[in-house]
Amino acid sequence: MAIRLAFDLALHVDMTAYVARNALTQDEADLRRDIFWGVYVIDHTLGMHLGRPFRINMEDVTVPKPSGVPSSNYAQEWTPYVSLSQSVAPMPDKIAELHRQRVLLVELMEPIGYALYGSRNIDRHTLQAMNAKVVTKLLNWRAGLPTSLNVNFDDYETPYLPHVLLLQ
Repeated sequence: MAIRLAFDLALHVDMTAYVARNALTQDEADLRRDIFWGVYVIDHTLGMHLGRPFRINMEDVTVPKPSGVPSSNYAQEWTPYVSLSQSVAPMPDKIAELHRQRVLLVELMEPIGYALYGSRNIDRHTLQAMNAKVVTKLLNWRAGLPTSLNVNFDDYETPYLPHVLLLQ
């Protein structure tokens, strides 16, 4: 349902021309872009979890991927939700970069989702070769994460943002 609404609202369309004509502000165009790519991530993630085909036809998508650079819409700090008696310093929030990396991650998983849950039959040797290729890409993606999104699992002292932990 969210996907249909996103397409009805033309969130999948590049708004550069509208920003140039002052029909939209850059912040509005960025917000539309981020909402569309959030819907994309949810569609593909749910499709993988539920074993259903993806609903987004990427041939119709012209909106650019998230840049990873925060716009004025984003808070720059995140404060943990703790008891009022505790004092915890805010942490720098890298939500824009996190959003970009989630989109890239889902893109890497896309071929396997189409093969497994699409309408075509695929033999097991082809599927295994595709799996090996995707695993290599996933490992490269993980190795290429910016330091702000890396988690050292041997370091028990450094606090991490919960949404960064979910990316791992």
